[in-house]
Formats: sequence, C-alpha cells, structure tokens
Amino acid sequence: MAAHITISSELYRRMLEHLFSGRTEELAFLLATPSENDRETLCVSDLFCVPSRAFSIQTTYHINLGDEVRAQMIKWAWDNQASLIEAHSHLGDFDAEFSPTDIAGLDDFVPHVWWRLQGRPYAALVFSQRGFDALVWIKSPKHFQELAVLHIAGLRDEHPTSLTMRSVRQRRGLRYYAI
Repeated sequence: MAAHITISSELYRRMLEHLFSGRTEELAFLLATPSENDRETLCVSDLFCVPSRAFSIQTTYHINLGDEVRAQMIKWAWDNQASLIEAHSHLGDFDAEFSPTDIAGLDDFVPHVWWRLQGRPYAALVFSQRGFDALVWIKSPKHFQELAVLHIAGLRDEHPTSLTMRSVRQRRGLRYYAI
C-alpha cells in the first residue's frame, strides 16, 4: 500500500506561508496520526512553525535545528500520541528534492525519533517554488518510502516530484527503499 498524508487547507496554507516567509530556509513540524484503518495514511492535526531563534544555523541553503527544539517537538508528539512530520523549504526556482545533506540529517534523526516515539511513522517534506518531495518511514527507521499523495482536504491532491527517490536509487541502490 502507498503512503498518504491528509492535511486541512488551512494548515497547508499556514505551513506554506511560513516556509516561504523569508530569505532563508524555514522549517515547520506537523502532528499526525495514522488513519484508523490504514497505518500508511497520516492525518495532520496541528502545525508548529519553527521560529528563527530556534536554529543554531539558518541560511539560504542550510538550517540546523537546536537540540532543545528537537526535544520539544518529540515531546509534543509524545504528549499527543502522534507522529511527527517535518517540512522545510528550499529557496529557488527548481523542482523540489532533498539534498544529500538533508538525507544525511534524516539518516541520523529519524532512528532517534522512531525510538523515542516507540515506532510511530515519521515523514519529511521539502517544498520549493515548483512543488514538493516527500519521504515516509512507516515500517522501519532505516527504510523510507515515497509518499504517494498529499491530500489537501477540500482542495486537491498534490503529488511529489519523486526526484529524491530517483537520486537515492542511483547513489545508494535500493537498500533504503521500503518494498
């Protein structure tokens, strides 16, 4: 089965406004719970827009979130018995794709979050002016899969660029792809 994320049009609008609010990369976290009958469908319930003061580094092409905020986000998800979804922006007029630095950061961060949230799914989204790409960890913190669709309730379905999966397959082979 393919992974899906469902979000309200209001939360989606607020997230995008934040992600493209300045001249640097921005970050937001979403709380989500699996659908009652499908663990691979994550339903977004809340949004946290990360303020600039929370970063140890924030530039046009790189962000690094401080440890305190990482811990707060994990606690937020734990307290709400939810999964976390991270969303960040890449500035520029190009198709969305996670950078090699993004992938390296996710390789480090996802297993920690997975362990702290006792195996709850995790997802990461990256947005550019030309769309988004997304990865989802459903079955294991070591193996991600591509998101099939981002359903914006009441509006439309959006599909990822899939550029990250193509790049990862070329660089690393299929070992990170969940089958």
